Amino acid sequence: TVTGQRRICYALGKILQVNPGAMKSLAELAARRFPPLRGKFATVPKHRNWVGGLLLICGYMPSLSIYLHILIVRQLVQIDSDINQLNAKTPEVGVGEGLQGAWKDFMREERDAMANILDAQMMLFFEYLQTNLMNTAKDDTERRCQQQQLVSAMMTIFKDVILNTHKVKCVQFLWFYLCSMCPVWAEAFLQLLLENASNKLQELEKRCVAFSYLASFLGRAKFLNVKYSVRSCEHLALFGNTWLQELEVGHGIREQIGVSTREDVLKLMASLVQAFCYIIVWHVEGFREETDENGVNGLDKVLPDLGQPMDKTAMTQVLTSRYMPFSLMRRPVAKEFCRAIRQTRPKLAEVLQQQLYNVPPVAEEDEMLLKGTGYFPFDPFLLAHSNIFLMGIYQSWQRGDDGFDEESDREAENYLKARNRAESSRPSDSASDMEDDQDDFTDEADVASRGFTPQVGPSPAFRPDADMEMLSPSLGPILPPAVEGLEDDDFLPPQAIDTDNFMNRRLAHQSYKMGLDEDL
Repeated sequence: TVTGQRRICYALGKILQVNPGAMKSLAELAARRFPPLRGKFATVPKHRNWVGGLLLICGYMPSLSIYLHILIVRQLVQIDSDINQLNAKTPEVGVGEGLQGAWKDFMREERDAMANILDAQMMLFFEYLQTNLMNTAKDDTERRCQQQQLVSAMMTIFKDVILNTHKVKCVQFLWFYLCSMCPVWAEAFLQLLLENASNKLQELEKRCVAFSYLASFLGRAKFLNVKYSVRSCEHLALFGNTWLQELEVGHGIREQIGVSTREDVLKLMASLVQAFCYIIVWHVEGFREETDENGVNGLDKVLPDLGQPMDKTAMTQVLTSRYMPFSLMRRPVAKEFCRAIRQTRPKLAEVLQQQLYNVPPVAEEDEMLLKGTGYFPFDPFLLAHSNIFLMGIYQSWQRGDDGFDEESDREAENYLKARNRAESSRPSDSASDMEDDQDDFTDEADVASRGFTPQVGPSPAFRPDADMEMLSPSLGPILPPAVEGLEDDDFLPPQAIDTDNFMNRRLAHQSYKMGLDEDL
């Protein structure tokens, strides 16, 4: 029973307070005894009870929580990654048509069983974050300190676990929800992504993934006003202009940008440009309406048309440079960007469309590579029950008849409907038996009460020329120190994608080389 589980966890917490040296042994035991993901013992109740018990111990023994959080998140990532691999599997060569249908049914059942386990675990973690991060009285210093420690730990886990795991589709929404609880935490998340994207010591793939997270978060976060997007685009434009200048100089690339070859610089710039364009596509109207203290609107600031005055917080020079980074990004995003700016930036749109014409996309058989490596992490959330925590804070793509993400959003909606129909027709042996009244789990998004008002924007510390490691007066260190033990990758799943991806092929494309040689 729930009461019995709470008593056991409370007793464990008391024992650990008396004998803190046993914390490591408990964490190692919990890691070894996690329920299996496949087989007759891989049931939703077993996984739900296990994760629920670990989260209860976190409440009774805060000093152990960081290790248990890491353990749970790694388990979630493993399940998430396994589901993606199941989705990518195809029947082996030689399997007859008659067996292919049975094989697909078996894979679908196995995938749905693992998805139900992940759904139940995500539900518990969402509820845990909600319970521990809800509004607290200003004079409750101890509670606020605990919240700060939890948020700092979660930011560290994201940096050292999630950013290092390619193409997870669900687990990252824990941080999406966390950021919706407080503007300071949302800004901390943005700053963490910008710091990792610009950090010369980080691996190239991790920096590119950080750009994708930044763009996807700003596009999908309904609780953020456009001020955060404008300021983030200023950051991106400053990075782009600085890297363009270093690329033109032609020496010291590794010291100044952190990559060893010109091709790697172009990959990084293409990721940056794609992030910038993706944000503009989502918020182009808001950029035109948002003005600074001098009356300059956001679009004029970060994307002036050709012939207009511009500084280093404008991306126009990078987009139109002879290296053509715009031609290396995903074509659906590039085309939607041209369509979004065509009326207000006709000269720039014409130049960019010419780039796309001069450098045709890679062959159609590489489309899956392009889609896999250029993914946006906060594309629609596909878990049938825990998605209730995203109500009112998540934004779906709805513009245009052939919009660049509309197909994936529609696919997600259909998938959720099918899953819900299937769940409602089977006995209560899954996450659906957690509670009858789901309203107890969510406080659908009164974001204004959490501090997300139209007047609230980024703090003065969040500016393009700021030191990325500045301190936030509300959160303490925005970028918390690494937690000991996170360098151990034993629990991390293998990469879900090949990072030596479509961009290498596009850079090697004859049309791209010819255009670059002509400029040189």
